[in-house]
Amino acid sequence: MSKVCVVGLGYVGIPVAAKFAEAGHGVTGIDIDEGKVEKINRAEYPLKGQEPGIQDLLEKVVSSDRLKASTDFGECGDADFITICVQTPLKDDNPDNSYLESACEEVGRSLTEGCVVSVESTLAPRTMAKVVKPILERSSGLRAGKDFYLVHCPERVRPGHLLEQLETFDRVIGGIDKQSALKAKDFYKDVINADLDITDMTTAEVVKTTENAYRDTQIAFANEIALLSEEVGIDVFEVRNLVNKCPWRDMHIPGTGVGGHCIPVDPLLLISSVQGTDIPKVIPASRNRNDEMPRHLVELITEEIDPKSKVSLLGLSYVKDTEDARNSPALVVKDELEDGGYEVSVHDPWNEDLSVEFEECLKGSSCLVLATDHSAFERLKPEGMLKKIKNWMDKPFIADGRNFFDKKKCEKLGFTYRGIGKGK
Repeated sequence: MSKVCVVGLGYVGIPVAAKFAEAGHGVTGIDIDEGKVEKINRAEYPLKGQEPGIQDLLEKVVSSDRLKASTDFGECGDADFITICVQTPLKDDNPDNSYLESACEEVGRSLTEGCVVSVESTLAPRTMAKVVKPILERSSGLRAGKDFYLVHCPERVRPGHLLEQLETFDRVIGGIDKQSALKAKDFYKDVINADLDITDMTTAEVVKTTENAYRDTQIAFANEIALLSEEVGIDVFEVRNLVNKCPWRDMHIPGTGVGGHCIPVDPLLLISSVQGTDIPKVIPASRNRNDEMPRHLVELITEEIDPKSKVSLLGLSYVKDTEDARNSPALVVKDELEDGGYEVSVHDPWNEDLSVEFEECLKGSSCLVLATDHSAFERLKPEGMLKKIKNWMDKPFIADGRNFFDKKKCEKLGFTYRGIGKGK
């Protein structure tokens, strides 16, 4: 049995730690958040949202003493394998490596010879070579590739599917040298039942950021066709269904925009490595198109109701059935409306601290905005519930950012309906 340390206990680090523990390793999860550490040591999943299997797995591995959590980076001192899973956000559209740098500094102070260090955080190209490697070597006094092994194995998971995707998705392992990659592969094969492809560190960085830049571009295309469809008076979702009947076509789903810590961030991490050149054109344009979509939803709203009206915003999270509101388009909608003089009331079953009860949210409202398609909102679709909602509202108006409601049904019941990609 090896000792594994997982640095950063968030959406990535917790399932990684739990799966290594389930595989029989002794695992210490390290985080600076004392509250999160205490919850994990009580076998409580500290994040909200529907995450199949994670609570049961935590109870299993904590009760068997194979997983513990700590705020002490000194736990890394006798580790055989250390994986760093901290956030790498943007600051003014440029990489903010402060969390990564701090984690590497702390890990390096306790790093010992023969240890394998893996960074699972998503990185801009050449970050491993220019940031991670120098910090680890300076703080440890050891040399990467000689005294310890170093790899970049970027995560490929999303909230709501963490364990499933950790276990079944192929992964890329970019090593400072082949021996480092092979050493890391020996550990990862204990928890991943999929291909583990070996390459160099920079290629691994570009692979991960390209995955999400590519998806961002596809979504931007779908959103542009949605705007076109509105302009010519047709339904983009009918267009999408018929386009995708053509072989080798896979048009994505348009909507209010994209959020989370991957798709809005990774394209900018990718092109940050070539700023000052004339290379980035499609990627920045796609980012701009997707960033415009929540503001377009606001335009649909303000065309129908006047400032000072009450607006009911359903959903804050960037994706359904989770509390994760990082870079959420719903937050942009909220801020834009409030800046325009509207009274915004929020209901989100996964963000209860930031919202009010459903009926309170809707009463006296001039607009229901569907920003996040939580499963809990399915109960709003039946005709009887829509009639009740209409009676609560001052003005029966629905602004649909997720193609959630049936436009014809809503209009038959007397609602004004405006939706992304739905022509008048």
